[in-house]
Amino acid sequence: MLQTRPERKILMLFLFTVLIKPVYMDKSLKDWSCKNKVADIVFLLDTSTSIWEEDFDKQIVFVEHIVNHLPIGENHVRVAVATFGSDVVTHFHLDDFFDKNNLLDAIGSIQHREGRTDTGSAIKHARTLMFAEKHGGRKNIEKIIVVITDGFSIDPFDTANEASICRSLGMKLISVGVGHGTDEFELKHIASEHEGKKMVFTVDDFVSLNTIEDVITKTTCDVIQTKGAVMADEAVIDRPNTAQVRKYCAGKPADVYFVVDSSSSIRRVDYKKMLNFITDVIDVFDIGPQSTRVGVVAFSDSVHAVIALDNNLRPDMLKQRIMNIEHYEGGTHTGSALRYLREQGFKRGYARENVAHVVILLTDGMSTDTKLTLEESKILKRRGTYLFVIGIGDQVDTKELQEISSNPHQDFVFLMEDFHVLTAIKNLLAVKTCLGITAHTALAGGQDQSTELQADSDHVVCSPQKDPVDLLYVYDSQFVGKDHSNAIENFIFEMILATSDSNINAGLVSGACERPKNVPLSKYKNMKEIKHLLKRAQAEGVAALLKHVRVEGFSKQNGGREGAEKKVVLFIDGAVEDKHFKMRLAVKRLMFRSGVDLFVVSIGKDVSDAVSSLLDNSENLIQTISTETLVSVKQKLTEKLCRNNIIS
Repeated sequence: MLQTRPERKILMLFLFTVLIKPVYMDKSLKDWSCKNKVADIVFLLDTSTSIWEEDFDKQIVFVEHIVNHLPIGENHVRVAVATFGSDVVTHFHLDDFFDKNNLLDAIGSIQHREGRTDTGSAIKHARTLMFAEKHGGRKNIEKIIVVITDGFSIDPFDTANEASICRSLGMKLISVGVGHGTDEFELKHIASEHEGKKMVFTVDDFVSLNTIEDVITKTTCDVIQTKGAVMADEAVIDRPNTAQVRKYCAGKPADVYFVVDSSSSIRRVDYKKMLNFITDVIDVFDIGPQSTRVGVVAFSDSVHAVIALDNNLRPDMLKQRIMNIEHYEGGTHTGSALRYLREQGFKRGYARENVAHVVILLTDGMSTDTKLTLEESKILKRRGTYLFVIGIGDQVDTKELQEISSNPHQDFVFLMEDFHVLTAIKNLLAVKTCLGITAHTALAGGQDQSTELQADSDHVVCSPQKDPVDLLYVYDSQFVGKDHSNAIENFIFEMILATSDSNINAGLVSGACERPKNVPLSKYKNMKEIKHLLKRAQAEGVAALLKHVRVEGFSKQNGGREGAEKKVVLFIDGAVEDKHFKMRLAVKRLMFRSGVDLFVVSIGKDVSDAVSSLLDNSENLIQTISTETLVSVKQKLTEKLCRNNIIS
């Protein structure tokens, strides 16, 4: 007899709670020092497609058990729950249930959904919405996020960054990984530390969740501070304190330019407020030649490089120099200032190559050269520069500021009513700047890089490199065929010769072990459908190869050197399709886990969206018409691998 979902859940609940581990039906608390403690706790539950409905129900019971041990109440522990797949859904807020029985009923009624594993968005959702005062978040109360997931997130960089923001704001994060699809490396990047250890817990399957119920409940109780937390509700979250931000930003190298509007529309007294704001922001940076370097550019009718990036000034002297910057007056030629940064400020050999490049633009009005401004900002973003924009007053053009800034706009654009409220965002701006430094990956720029073929010298080689580089060439031999494989292998052989004397160790990955499933004879009716199938299948093959690179490619047993820079050159059909984002997810996992620098050689007349979206930095995409013309991109690829240190 078929069971309805409620009947199946009742039976599962009985088996899970009675036969496996009894529930404390009298709601009594174990001796976990949790009595009389106060906290706001958000549970984030993975409801992605990879989780069966029956397993999701086990996850629900697990949360019910933990909540059952907590002192629930309006003035004690408050609980909220959200589920995440492709989107995030809040099922109830912190101020919805103060009675434990009603809270448990609400948890038990949560339904399974489907989708991808967008863990980063879930963590951001908890930080920005679920802990808000209007939803029951309290001041000076411990904030705890418990993340339960069965797989790798779709964007591990975003997940790690969002968790980092939460930790920098004083929140505590506990990560629970279920099954073999999780990545402990990512779980550790999510979790906070407690007593010197990351609060990461893993089990083999959902049935085994009951084995860690007690330890997670105890850990949750232990991290709740008796006298309240350092960080609290949304007012505090929006204005993290300077000491926390300074600690978060410590040791993060970057080249940062403040670009200051010095036009006539800004009163002198307001100009001084803007300069004072800059000194407040850099006060939390770790200033030094090997850490964060700060330069300042002022602009009006012309551009004035008032403080050089390599100034080597002590922080106190740097702030003094900033406060003495002249008010030049004139128009608002923002585009000229951005062009100066592109041509001079971040030029090769002056700005450091291996650190984040950040621009913080302050302006009170629309630029006088809008077209140039947008063109120059686009180029900077395409080169991997982070652009923060602060618009002050009611004369700014919000649309223009958003087009100038990096994405997403809500993280990179600040709109202030007037100059005196600038101080309200100094710490938040510093946090986001240091977050960008932590990520150290280019945000969304244009994808319009020229793909014209370039002439090549047969004799171009790398000059000796000081630092070791481990380089893997990757292509799917089972899809490109014998002739194309031979052409790619010959090209790789030429590349190895060009880099052999430069401290670069090269290897090759060319066979995927995970192949497409069998296809019935009746499934596809025409050649177009079959071509789409093969292109999607190639994406799966490439994803499998990249997984091999991530797991084993740079391992010690395969010749990987400790401390060596990791690079991957991927050869791929430019028309490949990636409907289910398997290639893109494999790339994100590879770059997150291994920190590799990825270069893509696209073969064919077209470059599909699936290929162009693999790279945040489009300058690492090289196109050639066919395998026969690979030689035409040898010099370009050699220059990139050797950082332009070549001998012709």
